[in-house]
Amino acid sequence: MPFPLIAPAGMALLKLAGGTAAAGGLAAGAYGLSQIPESIKEGILSSGPNDPSDPTKFKTNPLQNLLIDEENLKGEYFKRQQNDLYANNSDIRNRINLLGLTEKDIGTRSAGAFLADTKEKADKINEKKDLAKALKAMPYGVELAAGLGEDPTVGQYNQAIQQASEKDPYGARGSLIEADKRRNKNETKEQSRYLDLMEQQLANRQFQQSQAQNNFQLQMGQMGMNNRRLDIENARSNRRDQREALALILQGLGNVSNNLVNY
Repeated sequence: MPFPLIAPAGMALLKLAGGTAAAGGLAAGAYGLSQIPESIKEGILSSGPNDPSDPTKFKTNPLQNLLIDEENLKGEYFKRQQNDLYANNSDIRNRINLLGLTEKDIGTRSAGAFLADTKEKADKINEKKDLAKALKAMPYGVELAAGLGEDPTVGQYNQAIQQASEKDPYGARGSLIEADKRRNKNETKEQSRYLDLMEQQLANRQFQQSQAQNNFQLQMGQMGMNNRRLDIENARSNRRDQREALALILQGLGNVSNNLVNY
């Protein structure tokens, strides 16, 4: 990016210096010329860094190098940027104050980059502040907070809050804990009743099965007795039939014998 030999403000001063010298003498002209380097520096700073290879640096031409100190441009530019961000950007100012930093800690970063880079640390600090406030607002919280030391962790704060909650069963968190205990107790009772019911139902089924088996065995026994009775009756009937048949045979033989004698 090409630079003008002298910034516009410097040219104005040159004209002013020349006009003053012609009209008012050599002393006034000399004063105007003495302001040229400062004017050139301000013109460069107002344009911002211009080095294509490094967006945080300035690239000046040989004439500008004769009149100004190139090395001081970067420091001066970013110092002004830092002061301006701190003075006019409330987010930057709050973040710097929260983290205990200074404007110099912004460095060469933009506002967005600085806020993004410091967000995680700021979130942890804010989380600790919120936890500390919540703990101290609880019964026994101040005492517990005092025992955590100078820089407690988030985990230590959460543990202390849980301890305070357990000591205060009527607090918000304590009420939740008590409600959870009651719910667990009720669930245990319900489970116990359910198990008792299941055991009773199982005992009833076993009794019914035993009764059914006994009835079946009784029925089978009765059927066996009936079968034996039928067998006995059949045997009697068969013997009676056999006797009657034998009697008929003997009677027939007797008749035959009588007939033969009479003949």
